[in-house]
Amino acid sequence: MQTETLNDMRQAKRAFEEAKQVLDSMGLLLYGSITDSIQEYNELYETQLVLSIKEEDVKPTQPEKRKPGRPKGTSNLAGANRDKLIAFLQTNGPSSRNEIIAGTKIPDGSFNYTVGRIDCVIKLPDGRYSLSPANECTLVP
Repeated sequence: MQTETLNDMRQAKRAFEEAKQVLDSMGLLLYGSITDSIQEYNELYETQLVLSIKEEDVKPTQPEKRKPGRPKGTSNLAGANRDKLIAFLQTNGPSSRNEIIAGTKIPDGSFNYTVGRIDCVIKLPDGRYSLSPANECTLVP
């Protein structure tokens, strides 16, 4: 009886080992199948995403580069600001800083720079700006 019990236990152990091997191989196949399915899903998702994006929705990765330097103009100082200031003073005569800025739309910070670089614009004792009597405008370096 002990011999039969030992044989039965050996057979059960072998059957258990075989079942374990079968289950392990099934687990590997199942794992491989799941991995393949996930990979196929990701590829399909990426394909659909690429096809759904319109060309106009894609923003350029880099902004367009500006050309170096300032734009070339006819004036050799602050371009239009110099011309606007001189034309305003020729038309309106002596004017305050606020009147000039309002009439010419010269930015507040650019006003001092422009006035300081033109020798024909002078500041009168009452604080207004005017063209000098010589009326020949040259740039101050």
